[in-house]
This record gives sequence, structure tokens and C-alpha cells, in this order.
Amino acid sequence: MADGKGLLNPDLSGSREFESHRLRNLTPSALLWYNTPVNKSTIFVGVALIAKKRTVGGYSWLLVKTNKESDWEFPKSIAHKGESSVRAVIRMTQEQFFMNATVLEEAGRFTGKASPEEKAYDKMTLYYLFIQKSGGSDISGFAEYKWVEEGQVGKKLESKKEKEVFMVAKKMLKEKLTRKRQTP
Repeated sequence: MADGKGLLNPDLSGSREFESHRLRNLTPSALLWYNTPVNKSTIFVGVALIAKKRTVGGYSWLLVKTNKESDWEFPKSIAHKGESSVRAVIRMTQEQFFMNATVLEEAGRFTGKASPEEKAYDKMTLYYLFIQKSGGSDISGFAEYKWVEEGQVGKKLESKKEKEVFMVAKKMLKEKLTRKRQTP
């Protein structure tokens, strides 16, 4: 299945079925293990950069902690069998965030390695810019979550890659809003 940008997304879960009630409290490394392809060499990870309009102007962005000791980061979801990376983050916004959100566009991508089962896999991480429409006040599956004002997001993030993608996403959102206001 293509993820909308021409990338093929392989079967990532083998014969395992997705069981959301069992997966909600797994650590990211356990989730990687659970979703590791048996005969595939690439794991696709979708990342949601979700902006929420504040009542006083500007936007807040959703950050999460996967466990109490982890750093703040954007929420991530691993693609399952027959699922694109963008579909994985849409599923996450619905199942874990109870949120209606619109995908605006891809904000970045990085490749790397993952080794959840003592075997190295290629990992493709794709970042998607979302705008929240409704919901998102009761989020499950993370140790903590926080809506962070735009000016504070860079201070909360530890990952250089996530800081870079956030700057791109912020610019994309501003451009989209400017174009929307200019359209009659």
C-alpha cells in the first residue's frame, strides 16, 4: 500500500492482529517488537505534529512522554499490516486521542535503524502536520501528555530532528493559513 508519497509500506505485523486494549501501556521498544515484520526489512513509523487553535490566538502543539523518565516528543505510531504511515497516525488520533484531526501534509522524513529483536531493521519515520478539529482532551497510551504553546515547544523537545521538523511544520501551518485567508 502506498502512503501517499509513493513509498511502499510492507506488511509490518506478520500474522499478529492489532489488539489495542493490550497495546495501550507498552513501551515504544515493546511496540516495535510487537510490530516487527517477520520477513520484512523496513519498519514504518508515523509521527503526528498536531496543532490546536487556542482561544486567545496562536496554536498549541501536542507533546507526549512514553514513560515517566522519557523526554517530551511528538506522538508516534507504528504502521500495521496493510497500513500506510499516515494511516497509522490517523488511527492513533482516533483510538488513543479520541480526536478528530485533519492531515495537512508531510512535514519531514528520516531514515534510521531499529533493532527490537536483536536484528537490525531499517526504519523510515515520516512526520505529518495535523490540525485538531475536536476532541483530544482525554488521551490514553502515554505516561503524560501536554498541549504546549508554540513558543515553548522547542524548549521542551530534546531531539534535534524533532526540533527541525517542528520548525518546518510551524512554517507550513503559517503558509497554509495565509493562503486560506487570501482565497476568496
